[in-house]
Amino acid sequence: MKEVSSKYPVICWFSGGVTSTVACNLALEKYGKDNCRVIFMDTKNEDEDTYRFLAECQDWYGVEIERITAVDGKNIESIQSVWVRHKSLNVANGAICSARLKRDLREKWQRRNKFSFQVFGFDIDEPV
Repeated sequence: MKEVSSKYPVICWFSGGVTSTVACNLALEKYGKDNCRVIFMDTKNEDEDTYRFLAECQDWYGVEIERITAVDGKNIESIQSVWVRHKSLNVANGAICSARLKRDLREKWQRRNKFSFQVFGFDIDEPV
């Protein structure tokens, strides 16, 4: 079992999907609400149901789900502005908007903040 530093929180990345929802809940149960921060990377282009579900999970968890975004209204205005700037929807490593609006944002956040470790939700399907 990984030890939690009393000085730095566990970062629980919430995406609005089932795996991150469960992973965040398990981390909150295991490490305690006072030792965790739940964070949502908001593209400002999520389905309205994602925002509804986020609010429900906030109530369920009993903690605020913090929102961070790369959308600044100048350099990045939307998913579509990322597509236009890069002249691409998808590249070999995946969707360019996910890289700019989520991965780059998370990496920047990680460099500026201290934490014990991070919790992500992943799904591994067995071959059919």
